[in-house]
Amino acid sequence: MLRSFLLIVLFFFASNFIHAQKVDVVDAVLSVDSVFSICRPSGMRLISRSGECAEEQARVSVATVTSGGNMDGLRYYYVASDGVITGDGSTVVWDLSNARAGTHTITVGIGKDDVVIGATVTRSVKVLECECNPPCVCPTIVVTGPAASVRVGNRFIVSAKVAGSGTTYRWTVSDGHVLEGQSAARALIQAPSNANPVRVTLTIGGTDPSCDCPTTESIEIPISE
Repeated sequence: MLRSFLLIVLFFFASNFIHAQKVDVVDAVLSVDSVFSICRPSGMRLISRSGECAEEQARVSVATVTSGGNMDGLRYYYVASDGVITGDGSTVVWDLSNARAGTHTITVGIGKDDVVIGATVTRSVKVLECECNPPCVCPTIVVTGPAASVRVGNRFIVSAKVAGSGTTYRWTVSDGHVLEGQSAARALIQAPSNANPVRVTLTIGGTDPSCDCPTTESIEIPISE
């Protein structure tokens, strides 16, 4: 009687063990087969040229398909060549937003206590490099001129110091004339024939329009009789 009971118990546990081993991974379904990396270097504000480079677009849903059977005591295991995996069930999120450009793989298995049982499945996703604008660095514009008032009809010098990406210059005056240096960092101005103040404005070019940087700077030169 005892022997029969032990045989039944042994058969019961063996059957459950064999039944558990029948669970295999047969497929891993990815939501996409390619994603874009994002524009996010440390300390820089970069602007993606494409909406596809948004961070949420770099997350891949991974749905694991099994052969069925008893999953009691078993769990899913995911190993990826790059990126971060969130979740631990049959469906997880594979975040590749900070992954290197290239092809990356994810392998899915089922097991217990870090031991994988049965077949595994490997799938791949291509991470494309996002085309990013360079960081916005706005130029600093300083315009200087005579410290004292300028007499009517005299000529005077204005100078510009531009630190940054400005590469071209254009001077304009509210009265009088730009005699020389219209497109240079220093210009010669002819004062008007009246004693009204002259507003001298420098406009620089060469900055990235998408950065919306200031491109003008002005000073006012007093004119005396």
